[in-house]
Amino acid sequence: MVDDHTAAGDKLSGVATQNGIETQAAADDSHRSEQEKLAGKQGLDFDRDYIDAMVDDHQKLVDKLESRIDRSTIVHSGGDTGPAASDKDPHVDMKAQSVLPEKSDDPVTQRINAWAADTYPTAYAHLQQAKALKDTLKKRATD
Repeated sequence: MVDDHTAAGDKLSGVATQNGIETQAAADDSHRSEQEKLAGKQGLDFDRDYIDAMVDDHQKLVDKLESRIDRSTIVHSGGDTGPAASDKDPHVDMKAQSVLPEKSDDPVTQRINAWAADTYPTAYAHLQQAKALKDTLKKRATD
């Protein structure tokens, strides 16, 4: 996960630098607050809060990326297409899928959309993995 996040961040930084877009270098206040909250947790309390944050943050990212991609190009097992299909099989290997960017006449927007399309399969896979871990954690907590 760290390697994927680093690669996506590096690619986005490259797009930003090439197009003179200023980026945020440090974590924002909400992420710093979340880090502080997690630092005070242990055991099952930490696991539960950490995975909740992972699901929430990955869902927010996937939602933002979906606004920049041609969602009809998402293909899932069984030939289903589009965003509704993504909920049918949470174990689909989205990393193997090809997603196209939303078209734009603005070249900078098109580059950002291309980055979003490139990043989406991995972000979606991370979201599904986080959801699966959350389900496993719930089962472990009730056993």
